Amino acid sequence: MSASYRWFVTGLLTALSILNYADRAVIAAVLPLIRDELGISAVMLGALSSVFLWTYALGSPASGYIADRLPRVRVILWSLGSWSVATILAGVVANAQQMMLARVLLGLSQCAFLPAVVALTAEFQPPARRALAIVIPLAGANLGFVVGSVLGGYSGDHFGWRPVFFFLGLVGLALVLVCRVALRPLAASRPVYSMGL
Repeated sequence: MSASYRWFVTGLLTALSILNYADRAVIAAVLPLIRDELGISAVMLGALSSVFLWTYALGSPASGYIADRLPRVRVILWSLGSWSVATILAGVVANAQQMMLARVLLGLSQCAFLPAVVALTAEFQPPARRALAIVIPLAGANLGFVVGSVLGGYSGDHFGWRPVFFFLGLVGLALVLVCRVALRPLAASRPVYSMGL
């Protein structure tokens, strides 16, 4: 595996990390619009703001367990596809309860992403460059908050709150197709644990 391919994969995983955090952050920028359209109470607003974090935190140990036992590329693709569908669903909700369900699905599907990314990177990058290769996608995650906030604010001002969810979700589904091709050389790699080593 060439060094250029390793860094290409790191760049691709960074793009996915940006999208991962943009999808979770975008709701904050459009929450007032959602509140007004759906008639959400202050209590429900608070629940909407926190249910993703609760779900993400509770699902993370299980997702780490899964990433230790299944091919990491498969976990990444499943996570990306699932959270992209959850993001699109957030754009079609008709009431607060449906938005709550969309946020729960987002949390459950996104929590599998970072454990698999870190583990996969540790497998394909040599030890001398491993820390740098891991921290780049993590830095991208922070950039995702900025991207999600800016896109949400712009969409809210010009198009309403729903289109930004459709846009981000469709970008994610398109990236599933890209990753299926681009990560194919790594797709057969299985966790060391599962190989009994």
